[in-house]
Amino acid sequence: MSGSTIQGLTLYRPKIGKRIPTFLTNEDVDRLLNAIDADYDLKLSDRQIIDSKILWLKDVILFGVGTGLRLSEITSLRWRDVDFVSGFLTVRNHETFRTKSGHERSIPLVGDALSTLTKRKESSATLTGDWVFTNGKGNRLISGYVLKRFKFYVRLAKLPEEFHFHTLRHTCASWLAQNGVSLLTIQKILGHSDFRDTLIYSHL
Repeated sequence: MSGSTIQGLTLYRPKIGKRIPTFLTNEDVDRLLNAIDADYDLKLSDRQIIDSKILWLKDVILFGVGTGLRLSEITSLRWRDVDFVSGFLTVRNHETFRTKSGHERSIPLVGDALSTLTKRKESSATLTGDWVFTNGKGNRLISGYVLKRFKFYVRLAKLPEEFHFHTLRHTCASWLAQNGVSLLTIQKILGHSDFRDTLIYSHL
């Protein structure tokens, strides 16, 4: 990291070209979740064959906003990585996944993230395998499919086209910053190896 030093304090500059990230409001998240519910109810009433499936996407969205995990980290999360006693989950490297930085990290489980995992753990449909998030058939989620379905409901909810799944990660960090959480803590939660990546939230 590069920065200037003034009287013993190192002042880090955000990376050149880094823009202030777009993030969702509470109302945006509600609109997105309501769009999923409405679409599910419509297709169910028409007796269409659906991914029942698509309701799993609501859990993924709430969990993404609550933890700031990348999509690849969410789809690779296993129950053995979740510790309800300590209230933390661990993003681990394993045979089918490696973190972006190569380092493992622990994430606190609070609010919607904790309630989402508790609900899924209590659901018999999710106890057949080790993956925390699965589709309606109990199979591990494929990132490309999640991205496609997420974008579909962003448009259905008439939210800005610039909202992508990664916006959930920015939303988590932005909400933390707005609630007074330190940038160093946000850096640890997001797993940024360079503090300048976290500085884009300093305006909040």
